[in-house]
Amino acid sequence: MYLDTDVIIQKPFDELLNQEAFIGFSCDCALCTAVVGAQKGSPFIKGILEMYDTGKFYTEASFKNGKTQTEYCDGKWAPSNEYWTWYTICTYPNFVLNNKMQRLVNVTVYPKQYFELGSLTGSYYCRHTNYNSWREQNTSKNVLKKIKRNLERNTFCWIVIRTLINKRGEKYTSFYKYRKNKNE
Repeated sequence: MYLDTDVIIQKPFDELLNQEAFIGFSCDCALCTAVVGAQKGSPFIKGILEMYDTGKFYTEASFKNGKTQTEYCDGKWAPSNEYWTWYTICTYPNFVLNNKMQRLVNVTVYPKQYFELGSLTGSYYCRHTNYNSWREQNTSKNVLKKIKRNLERNTFCWIVIRTLINKRGEKYTSFYKYRKNKNE
């Protein structure tokens, strides 16, 4: 199992550990790579690792070309969420960008409430703070950032703030138009 360093655990993952692999959405139209679970030898993880090993990644061009071609990144790196989402779109024909639970051939995809956002009912596993805590911290005295961080300590405020940020940001992802097309 992999967790980003900025993930806050709410409850144990034990009931998910019998699955071949699992991952969740980060918003309605992209996967979250902050929480990933898989059994040893998982074909899902093997396919992901193959992209990194070869330097050939699934991209929007792969999707448009019939889901079969990968391309070299040529030093133009994107966030892992983007590569993993394109990999899943191109490898699993039944995968839909809809933020709903999907049991695919050898991976289960969960809604963003399970690992990314959380929920008011407390029935989530963790939430991803997106604090980028592995990066060098900015020591500026930005008052708005401090207020936002303090508000996010409250679960209700966290969900409201993250939902607003996700709704605004997801429209700028390369997947947004595919989410809309598949759900209309």
